[in-house]
Amino acid sequence: RSARSAMRPAWLMSWMLLPLPFGIDRSLIIAMQKLASKVASSWLDSQSIANLATGVVIRTAGEDYLLEEACSGINSLFAALSIAVFWVLHSRYRWIRSVIVCAAVVFWVLVANAVRVWAIVYFDIRLGMDLIEEPKHTLLGLLTFSAAMAFSASTVYLFSFFLPAPHASDDSGKLQSDDESPTSKISLFPRSLLLLGVIVFCGLSFGMFRSRETIAANTIADATLMPSIDLGIAPPQVMNWKLEDSQKDIRDASSNFGLVSFAWRYSNADLPVVISLDGPFDQWHDLGYCYGATGWQLRDSQNVDLATSPSIDSMRCVELNLYRGDDERGLVIFTSIDSTGEIVSPPAVYGSVLRNLVNRIGMNSDRPTMNGTPAKPPIFQIQLLAETGEQMSAEQRSSLDYLYDVVRRKVIAQIREGAQQ
Repeated sequence: RSARSAMRPAWLMSWMLLPLPFGIDRSLIIAMQKLASKVASSWLDSQSIANLATGVVIRTAGEDYLLEEACSGINSLFAALSIAVFWVLHSRYRWIRSVIVCAAVVFWVLVANAVRVWAIVYFDIRLGMDLIEEPKHTLLGLLTFSAAMAFSASTVYLFSFFLPAPHASDDSGKLQSDDESPTSKISLFPRSLLLLGVIVFCGLSFGMFRSRETIAANTIADATLMPSIDLGIAPPQVMNWKLEDSQKDIRDASSNFGLVSFAWRYSNADLPVVISLDGPFDQWHDLGYCYGATGWQLRDSQNVDLATSPSIDSMRCVELNLYRGDDERGLVIFTSIDSTGEIVSPPAVYGSVLRNLVNRIGMNSDRPTMNGTPAKPPIFQIQLLAETGEQMSAEQRSSLDYLYDVVRRKVIAQIREGAQQ
């Protein structure tokens, strides 16, 4: 029994290393991004800085500020919770007090993260200081993280002052009071030094982690793996759709939408759309998560087979019907293809709770192609995005399907041609 009691703290700490199941970690990141942007936006409002928080983007008159995954506060949250778990185990707190300690840490980390987001926007607009640049970004993260831990410790000591409580019993079964606990034999000054040392150590570790380049999930941070695409391959006009412009963009590696993007912008009298080839990714890429991070909500989704005429083979794709607020509607159509130009088969249960479970345990990490052969990374993605303020008509949907399939086949043909050379 004594051996089990001695191993219990290490066993509990080891649970902090495990990722959350069922895609909860991804949902938590998005939720923390949205919460930070919403709170920071309200603070900016109180200082007469015009802004609009949309999902994980804070829009101002001069610039849009996108909260990346690293700015969600997820790293500092788990680092702080690790410190809290260490402290409650070291102090042998009972479970009620342990929950209070962890709750205080979570609260102050969320507040500190909102302060960090607010500071980035405020300092840029009012003082002209770009806190996104390194090393200022890392130093800001270290400062807010240290402040969160300091306020957490202060909250714990304040609670202990007003409501002292006995600790859990020791191995002999004797209930220990605060005066008899192991940590009570350490004076307040060395005890504070111990806590400060733990905070500094975890803060430095957190800063080293933050200083490295953050790469979004599934993204391969190597632009040379993208195929060579001629922007002129897109037809200048398809039905009533007219090509407005085309461009190639290199994004930050932390972008969920891929490092490299070839984009073609079409429009008709009613609706502008963007068709893009994005990547590279290491596996089939879930666009539902990406648009969820920018404030869109998934209404429904389906796997469909599109063909511009009955005489040619249809190609599989995924359609997402999105909404944002009461007056924004969106349609996303996307196809994943491997390095040889073969279409990667999407999950049959896309958009469901079952798909989240299947994706979480890795069964979607090596999706085969439509002909049953293993997909050959890197994986690319051809998508269409259409945003409108009202529900699309059946005629509009049919027209978009046709436009997407025409451009998609042009891009896939060039990828296949390049793979054979």
